[in-house]
Amino acid sequence: MPEKELFEAIRREDVIIFAGAGFSKYAGYPLGGELAAILHATLPADLQAEISPQLPLDYLTEEIVRKMGGSRDFLNETLDNIFTAAPISLTDHEAVASIPHFQTIITTNYDSLFEQAYGMRANTIFRNDQVSTWDDKKVNIIKIHGDLSDKETIILTREDYSRFYRLDYASPFWASVIQKISTKHVL
Repeated sequence: MPEKELFEAIRREDVIIFAGAGFSKYAGYPLGGELAAILHATLPADLQAEISPQLPLDYLTEEIVRKMGGSRDFLNETLDNIFTAAPISLTDHEAVASIPHFQTIITTNYDSLFEQAYGMRANTIFRNDQVSTWDDKKVNIIKIHGDLSDKETIILTREDYSRFYRLDYASPFWASVIQKISTKHVL
């Protein structure tokens, strides 16, 4: 889409933002491969020796959970330590928040950087039971890979992704995501 048309679509509030890990990179948060390296480096020495550091993130985390007897405590604690640390910067998130024409943000990020940038104007949705809280007077932040505040919603391991792809896309949560991406321009 040419720049002029994009700006017109934004002014019409006809654009939603889709943000992945790369959007939080400048704030000091890791991309997937970097997260895998951090997780591996913080494992106890015996598990570091047993689990290959070359595994992709979803396989690595699946192996960590398996080796830890099915417990996700290590993953949850590490994610909390990483993604609740103060960001280096909120500049890009604040720049987006300064544009009043974005009413929906869809993200795969667990962090709360958009919520911090939007403050009281943010409405976060990451579960079916939250779809009814949709608020047209706020910016609705849809977290398709979950949120740190509810560890059961986090999509991280191979099994999580497998379950993610088997989801009922007619559920209220996914119906709202599909409705937005099928009726708006995605940036």
